[in-house]
Amino acid sequence: MAARQGTVRFDGATLVVVAAWLVAAWSFVGDPLQRWATGEPLLRSVAADTLGTAAVRGEAWVPVRDAGAAERLVSLVPGVLAVALLGLGVWWLVRLLAAARADALFDGSGLRLVQRLGALMIVGSLVVAFVRLATDSVVAYLAGDGDWFAGEVHVQPMWLVAGIVTMSLASAVGTGIRLRRDAEGLV
Repeated sequence: MAARQGTVRFDGATLVVVAAWLVAAWSFVGDPLQRWATGEPLLRSVAADTLGTAAVRGEAWVPVRDAGAAERLVSLVPGVLAVALLGLGVWWLVRLLAAARADALFDGSGLRLVQRLGALMIVGSLVVAFVRLATDSVVAYLAGDGDWFAGEVHVQPMWLVAGIVTMSLASAVGTGIRLRRDAEGLV
C-alpha cells in the first residue's frame, strides 16, 4: 500500500531532526532540573558591565542567593517556551521533509511551511529573549537580588539571520510558483 502524499514517515532525516530537538529539550529544561535536584546554585544572566568592570561587555552568569522553588520554576519558563517553539518548528520541518519526499515541496503547502519556519525563527527568538529578560528580572526581584527589570535583552542573531534567509528563500520560491502557474496558463 503506497503512502499518501505528505505522510510523515520516520526515516533517517526525520530521526535526526527529532533527536536534535530532544538534545535541545535536555539543554533548555533537563539540565536546569538536574542542577536543581543536585543542589547546584541557580544562575541568572546579567549585563556584564553591571558587575563593576566597565571594560567587560556582554552577558555574565551570577548565582542567585537562596533560590527557592519559586525562583527555580520561574527560571524554567524561557527554556520550556523555547522547547515548545522548537517542537513546533520540528513538526513543521518533519512535514516539510514529507512534502519533499512526495515531490510536493514547491506547491502551496510546502511554501507555507517554509514561510512558517522563517517567521517562527524570527518571532520565536524575539519572544524567548523578552521572556528571558522578564523571568531573570522576576527571579532577581523574588530573591531580593536586584532591581525590577534590571538587565538586557539578549537576542540570538543566528536565529534572526536564519529566519530572514528562510523568508527570503520562501519569497523567491513563491515568485517561481506564481510564474510557473502563469506559464501553464499561457500554454
